[in-house]
Amino acid sequence: MSSAEIKMDIIRLIDQVEDNDKLKMAYRKLLNFLGTSDSQHPIINEQLEESLNISLKQMEDGKVIPHEEVMAKYRTKYGR
Repeated sequence: MSSAEIKMDIIRLIDQVEDNDKLKMAYRKLLNFLGTSDSQHPIINEQLEESLNISLKQMEDGKVIPHEEVMAKYRTKYGR
């Protein structure tokens, strides 16, 4: 497959994506892969992106501990 054919195939694949979130993710990954960025999509590595996605999912699922609760626990434990 030539470079031109690969580029056209990539364009065709991207054109088929209907989900805007998936399209944004592909865009950020492509920017990261190319080592470029724009002001809206800074470059982050895959490990950081995965960690952020896990954290966002946990927030959506309500698996969070409010700041006040954490602070109260440690004030009790350490007496501050």
